[in-house]
Amino acid sequence: MMQLNKKVDINLGYRCNAACKFCYYRPFLKSNFFNLNLIKKQLRASRRLGIEGIDFTGGEPTMNKDLISIVAYALSLGFKKVCLITNGILLADIKFFKALKEAGVSDILFSIHGDNAESHDYIVGAKGSFEKCLKAIENAGILGVRIRINSVITQFNYQRLPDIARLIRGIGPEVVSLINLNPCVCHEIYNKDLAPMLKKAAPYVKEAVDILKDRIKVNVMYIPFCLMEGYERYIHNMHQIQYDPEEWDYLKRAVIQNGLFSTIGFIILRGMRRVSIHSLKLFPVSEFLHRMQIKAICGRYSTMFPECKKCRYYFICDGPWRRYAALYGGDEFKPIKGEKITEPYFFMQKEYPC
Repeated sequence: MMQLNKKVDINLGYRCNAACKFCYYRPFLKSNFFNLNLIKKQLRASRRLGIEGIDFTGGEPTMNKDLISIVAYALSLGFKKVCLITNGILLADIKFFKALKEAGVSDILFSIHGDNAESHDYIVGAKGSFEKCLKAIENAGILGVRIRINSVITQFNYQRLPDIARLIRGIGPEVVSLINLNPCVCHEIYNKDLAPMLKKAAPYVKEAVDILKDRIKVNVMYIPFCLMEGYERYIHNMHQIQYDPEEWDYLKRAVIQNGLFSTIGFIILRGMRRVSIHSLKLFPVSEFLHRMQIKAICGRYSTMFPECKKCRYYFICDGPWRRYAALYGGDEFKPIKGEKITEPYFFMQKEYPC
């Protein structure tokens, strides 16, 4: 049995210095950052629950005037890893970057959505952001800060994914995540102009994986298994990410944000709808609740089609987002024959030995 991860995200607020076309917080980008006391409360709650790593996110966390003190506070609580998820614009200033490192930042997750300034800046909605992000990545190398990279798959860039992969390969981060667009927070912006048909995008995703996989750990997120046949080991959807040390513990995350009783209620209301015989195996209680939390999230935001029940990946796949199915239907999702797999981490065990 694989170990559950020990990381959560702490959102500092939605304010941002970019306007990414796919951002699910886009309606809130001009709002203020969250109360400092709330952030510290969530950090303390995280430690009490045994969390060892924090990803500070937003919005754009580097815009928060209290960021250095927040990072230092996190370090004082004993977190082993403190990461920023950032567009990198402000980290082009190496003095600011150095101050964050000295406060305790050990890991940066940069966002790159194009292979050149024109494509990246257009998607991000901030002129000059591409060059500043590359400068920030250079600064990370100088300062010895660990680098990871996210790239969100949209209509604007899915055909450019191989070129984006070549750019990222030259940078050499430890981890790259290619992420199918998430409509779960702000579905108002989710449409065919923004979200590509996955059947069309999948070949480009596979080519990008082939470019990166021999040097860099690659995750493909939120694309159903049936469209990535032969590349299953790279799929880290909701069922898988609870075992990925780079990702978040969604059960403890929910407890921190919403409280224990609300989280248990959500699991009962949504998760039990997707319970199957294999879900009722004798796992430790924490393992069972984690799996039910993921099933609850999938039950709320994603869907399965009748044909999916015939697929060998049925028990470990999320299915497509509900909003995606409303746009494109389900004709592209074809069941894969074979003995059914029940362990979410079946394909992950070589990367992360039990």
